[in-house]
Amino acid sequence: MATAFWRYVRVLIRSSPIYFIAVFIWIPYSQADVLPGPQIFIDMPARIDPARPLKIGSEFYPVESVKLREEGKCVVRMSVDKFGDIHDPKILTSSGFERLDAACVAATSSGHLLPAMKNGTAIDSTTDMPIIWALPKSSTLADCMAIPASLPLANPQADSAAKTKVPKKISAKVVLRLFVSETGAIEGAKVDRSSGYTRLDDAALKAVSGQKMKPAMAGSQAIAACVTMPIVWNLE
Repeated sequence: MATAFWRYVRVLIRSSPIYFIAVFIWIPYSQADVLPGPQIFIDMPARIDPARPLKIGSEFYPVESVKLREEGKCVVRMSVDKFGDIHDPKILTSSGFERLDAACVAATSSGHLLPAMKNGTAIDSTTDMPIIWALPKSSTLADCMAIPASLPLANPQADSAAKTKVPKKISAKVVLRLFVSETGAIEGAKVDRSSGYTRLDDAALKAVSGQKMKPAMAGSQAIAACVTMPIVWNLE
């Protein structure tokens, strides 16, 4: 068959050189095999799945550990199958507290990760995961009230009449810094950011005096905290 093909080409050469060139160029491109490019695979360990992240929140923090202010870091070794499911988590490095170690295991059991990859294929693997247990720092009244104001406060002595006397129509915001105890009582208040009007700042402080709020929580434990509260005055 190949001999017949070249005999046909020779006939074309004798009869029409231009036509031969067109055929000669067309045949290789139409018949050539297209070779695929090299495939590159990056081997990867098991890792957090952004679509299904492990959520180790305050619900896993042992209540007794919160009361005793226990904090620490544990490292959990776990098996992750090719589907990303976590199996058999074990403590590799202890946090120093038995309750926190048990919480590390409980928080990762039945969890999910992206599986490890080798040569483009998901595989079973073993991975180590650090978990840090840390509690919010309980604030004190003195620390809270010692925080400098965000902006200079309105000064009654230096204020002009325009600043001291509140216009009939105005929209102004004052931000207060409050110390809220573990019972929710507001035990301290100061102006963190002035409205620019002394009377409005004073009215905001008076409004929160003696009030109660929902306290800050560390796990299931209420703690004292220093917070800010914006108050907007709209006078029409």
